Amino acid sequence: MFFLDSYCADLYPIIKIAKIIYGIIHFGVPIALVLFITIDFAKAVISNNEDVMKKTQGVAIKRLIYAVALFLVFSLVSFVMNVISDIEANDLAGNSLDTESWVACWKCTSKSDCKTRDNGGNNTPSKERTDKYGKTYQYSNSKIPGMDCAGGADDPDNYFKDPDTGNLYKWRCTKK
Repeated sequence: MFFLDSYCADLYPIIKIAKIIYGIIHFGVPIALVLFITIDFAKAVISNNEDVMKKTQGVAIKRLIYAVALFLVFSLVSFVMNVISDIEANDLAGNSLDTESWVACWKCTSKSDCKTRDNGGNNTPSKERTDKYGKTYQYSNSKIPGMDCAGGADDPDNYFKDPDTGNLYKWRCTKK
């Protein structure tokens, strides 16, 4: 899980697919369950056979158990991962480890959002620079008070790369 600290943006396409599959299962399984059980019981009622009706009840119960088990697996995995993310862990040298990187990676809404998360949620602005037009600016992951900031919520698919450090930031702020 700790490798997600710097590779979340690279994994975003996989995370996006996982979220789609999760959504399909989350909404598709109950719909399919109701549909298949309805069709099975309709066939049993039409056949007007007692043995077929009992067999259909058994199949319906099995399908219900499978659907509940599938939801329990998703819930159990989510619960375990949340418990793990709340644990404060240290490596052998006593350094604190980030156990919440998977949560941040899972919550990414765009590739650029993941890239700024890869920056470690760095709230320290970049060093001050001057562009070729003489404007002074800084990169930051939050708006800097007293400065005009571009990017961020106004342009969620854009991010700024600090040429010195390679860190990625949401905002480019210029002095007023």
